Amino acid sequence: MEGSRQQRNVDLARRGMEAYNRGDIEAVLTLFSPEMELYSPPDFINAGVFHGPEGWVKWNDQWNEAWGSFDIQVERVEPIDERFVVLHAHQVGRGRGSGVSVEQDVVYVYEIADESCVYMAIHPDRERALADIRRRAA
Repeated sequence: MEGSRQQRNVDLARRGMEAYNRGDIEAVLTLFSPEMELYSPPDFINAGVFHGPEGWVKWNDQWNEAWGSFDIQVERVEPIDERFVVLHAHQVGRGRGSGVSVEQDVVYVYEIADESCVYMAIHPDRERALADIRRRAA
């Protein structure tokens, strides 16, 4: 897979998550297409569809309002054909007001075209992530 489109897509997803975890939002934004779409399902606190890098910033700001600290631990990244990447992660946060520690496993979907992320979604499990990919690929 080295040097392949799949590997470049995996690397892009990893770079984005690494930049996010170190607080480098500008680096994250450079990975998005201007027309990117982000989907967060109804079972997440910041549910909705967001458009463009500015939509990602709005989504991210809504999410971070709840947390005093937040970290995403990448567990596995897998390419799904030439367009999609699934990133399995363990999220750890501490509530801003409550101080309560919360942990959650999630699965991110990235659709990549022309070396940019054109679609991103977060799901509670791999099955829903793969269903999302099937819907996007149809």
